[in-house]
Amino acid sequence: HSDLLLAISDTVRDQVAAFIPQAASTDLPACQEIYSFPLGAELENVTGPVREAVRTLFDGDDAPYLMVATFDPRKNYQYLLDAFDRLWNDRPDLKLCLVGRIGSRCDDVVQRIQQHPRLGKSLFLFSDLTDAELHHCYAGSRGVIFPSVVEGFGLPIVESLWFGKKTFVSDTPIHREVGAADCCYFGLDDPNSLVRQLLGWEKLLAAGSAPTLPTRKLTPWRDS
Repeated sequence: HSDLLLAISDTVRDQVAAFIPQAASTDLPACQEIYSFPLGAELENVTGPVREAVRTLFDGDDAPYLMVATFDPRKNYQYLLDAFDRLWNDRPDLKLCLVGRIGSRCDDVVQRIQQHPRLGKSLFLFSDLTDAELHHCYAGSRGVIFPSVVEGFGLPIVESLWFGKKTFVSDTPIHREVGAADCCYFGLDDPNSLVRQLLGWEKLLAAGSAPTLPTRKLTPWRDS
């Protein structure tokens, strides 16, 4: 019953185009007008107070890695925590900050975070950041990690790249489309895949030989 469908990525557009003929009724013509457009990337410059706990966490040389996502199963927080539990065995100095609204079906992961022995030391959680505080986190982070299983686009990827941050993302078709050659990709089958990526980046940072991060023109929201 639709005249036009708009997807927020080529990957989803193609998935929908392949699905519709299977789902459509034989006596009702299916929509043929299916297009896609990219989401914007820039975050507007906002001003406002930043809580001391947020400011100090991201101001130093030991700033944490950052994940920005609503807490729900598809965002794959359990995988990220599994990876950092292994990483902390060798690098207890590394920090991880989780930022996102507490959603549905996430009691288990929230309980795991709240009961984690490293909470407040090398693991941090914020579920109520203002826009100004989120900017501060992106700008000061050591890198951004996005291990999501399923996405239509993956907005934190382009937000991270907008801030010029080292960006680690799960290796899925949509993330390959959005991140292109500007991200580091890790497999979802084994958290050690992410651990190896992070240790490799830490080695470059320690040696002072980290390469210049790639830059590319990102889509402004007005163009989107």
